[in-house]
Amino acid sequence: MDNAGFSVVVLGATGSPEEWRRALQAPASELPVLDSAQREDARRRGVSEADYARRVFLEKLTEKRWQERGQTLGDLVREVLKPLESEYCLVTVRAEVLRRSWTVRFEGRGTVLDVHLDGELVEDLLNYNALEDTERLRVKLLKGLGRGELVVRE
Repeated sequence: MDNAGFSVVVLGATGSPEEWRRALQAPASELPVLDSAQREDARRRGVSEADYARRVFLEKLTEKRWQERGQTLGDLVREVLKPLESEYCLVTVRAEVLRRSWTVRFEGRGTVLDVHLDGELVEDLLNYNALEDTERLRVKLLKGLGRGELVVRE
């Protein structure tokens, strides 16, 4: 199957301290121009347009970081499952940030399969990418895809 692309869905993303600092210190020239709906929302909330623009800027920074993390995880998943790429296609990487949970969705063998990954494993993969973490991911994916027979027992 063609594994050329997959989508990344991020729910509940929160800004890091660095993103907050960057948004608060950004010069006005870096802030997004608000559309009429955003200006109206700022007015309704009693927030200045400048502060509202900083919040929009923060959201963009945060979304970019989480999208990149999802893309990196998806690339790792595809690499780990390369031997099975003719059977399974990675469709979506979904992060539920507040729950520290990730789900990777595959299409293959005439069905759609979701494999849930705990936040600790994903954090280890994204921060360290040690061989043992990659192996933990491989085992989790194979079992989640119903291919546990491919896991070598020691």
